[in-house]
Amino acid sequence: MKKTFLALIGAALVLTACSKNQDNNTDADKETTEASASSASDDSKAEDKVGSVRSVEEDDVLSPSMKVDKLTVIDFNASWCVPCRRLEPIFKEMAMKYGSNADFVSVDIDNCPMTANAFGVENIPTVIFLAPDGTVRKFVGLEDIYPADKFEALITSTL
Repeated sequence: MKKTFLALIGAALVLTACSKNQDNNTDADKETTEASASSASDDSKAEDKVGSVRSVEEDDVLSPSMKVDKLTVIDFNASWCVPCRRLEPIFKEMAMKYGSNADFVSVDIDNCPMTANAFGVENIPTVIFLAPDGTVRKFVGLEDIYPADKFEALITSTL
């Protein structure tokens, strides 16, 4: 009986010690994660400034009828979409090249389904051009916008 009682107390002490270490590790992990998230957030902000691509959240107001001051190019995509990933570097390249004359916006349809629905996006990638005069041009798939020279020609003809 004594052996069983002592074994239970010993097990409780070991579990308590492990629990405390886990709590300390969890706090350390949280601090590391928070620091990494802060750094990643700063990096993404820097990337947005350099690349002139703005990623929108669901609460951002985007609509097909919105008034824009300059050409706004919106890329509707998803992280799992292979054609979208093929377009991504070209989209960023065009944003760097024409960012002073146009706004470039990336919308992940998984994060922003209502925005995608408002624009009538049924397939991806879909790229929409909103012009200051109210003209809306929609390109579905890669056929009209891939490779880069096709996409660039569309941008320059719309500017």
